[in-house]
Amino acid sequence: MTGGKAIREYNAKQLLKDVCKNEENIHIPFSLSITNINELDTLIKSLSKSKKYVIKPDILLKKRGKLGLIQIFDNVDELSDYIRLNFNKQISIDKTLHGTLNSFIIEEYIEH
Repeated sequence: MTGGKAIREYNAKQLLKDVCKNEENIHIPFSLSITNINELDTLIKSLSKSKKYVIKPDILLKKRGKLGLIQIFDNVDELSDYIRLNFNKQISIDKTLHGTLNSFIIEEYIEH
C-alpha cells in the first residue's frame, strides 16, 4: 500500500473507539490529548489521583520509548510538572529530525 497518510496516535485511538464502541470484548483505555498548555489544569483535575498514568508525546515518530519520551507517573502532580517542563520543548533525533513537543497523550497505565 502506498500513499498512506500518517495520523497521530490519539486520533487513531479515537477512530478505533468509534469503530469498536459496540464490541463487548474490546477495551480501549482512557486517554486524553493535551495540545494547549492553558488547558492543562482543567484536564489534570479530571484525572483520578489514585491511578498511575503514562504520558507520551503524540508526534509522528517511532521509537519514543527508546528515546526516553514515554514516562509513567504515580502522581498527577508529577505528571503535570513533566508536561509543563516539556511542552513546546525542541527535540532533535539523529541530527536529521527536529521538532517541537506540543501534543501529549495521557493514558491510564495498564500492567503488562
